[in-house]
Amino acid sequence: MRGPFHAASAAAALILASLSVGILLILSGAIVALSTLRHGPRTGLHIIGLATSFAVVVRLVLADQAFPILVLCIVCWGPVWAMSVVLRQQKRQATPLLAAAFLILGYATIMRLGVGDVESLWLGRLEPVIQVISADTGIHFGPEQIAFMARNIHTWILVAMNIMLVGTLLLGRWWQSLLFNPGGFSSEFRELKLPRYAVLLMSVVALSFLANHLS
Repeated sequence: MRGPFHAASAAAALILASLSVGILLILSGAIVALSTLRHGPRTGLHIIGLATSFAVVVRLVLADQAFPILVLCIVCWGPVWAMSVVLRQQKRQATPLLAAAFLILGYATIMRLGVGDVESLWLGRLEPVIQVISADTGIHFGPEQIAFMARNIHTWILVAMNIMLVGTLLLGRWWQSLLFNPGGFSSEFRELKLPRYAVLLMSVVALSFLANHLS
């Protein structure tokens, strides 16, 4: 709240630290959410731009590698900014939470359509990593264990994405309530109600996933 430079510096520092401690990613996004909720979409974009620039420069200096952190900033802060704009305008938590669900559903659909066999994709990615882990730790994974991880890792990623997006937005809203509107978060949260069409759609998606998983 001291200004865009302070907010961007804190967000950049936290997203860089999240490369070692993943949960700090939520804190970095919550700073973007708080700034957007309090000061508006333009300020939120300004902070994202500054923070991304800071993070990219630091990674170039320290590791001579900027593209991965650039992608991380865009993927993590972009959806949070959009959800914060929606929440700021409508003042109902259900709408941005639905937006997060649809974003994740879109990602899952693109992966299924673009890749096809997601399990084979992750199996190919996991095997070299597991070989390194086995060589370093002496822990050996059997073929069934590797297949289990490859079969479920896509679902685990979707769950983690949802937790990250929802947790980030709600944390930013809670901070805003503590600073400027005591009690506002709790009253808003108690009024949270999903539309019937959304509940029906999510039920259909869940049943379809369950049927596909069991088959």
